[in-house]
Amino acid sequence: MYLVSLCLTTYFSRSALLLLSLVNDSTLLNFKCQIGWC
Repeated sequence: MYLVSLCLTTYFSRSALLLLSLVNDSTLLNFKCQIGWC
């Protein structure tokens, strides 16, 4: 049971980090487009 919760925690934190980096990338892209870098 402990291992399962550990795996789930790792999986969720990884997904959260991935989601955060995706959001960061898109906001960065939008910002670049606003200042005319695209």
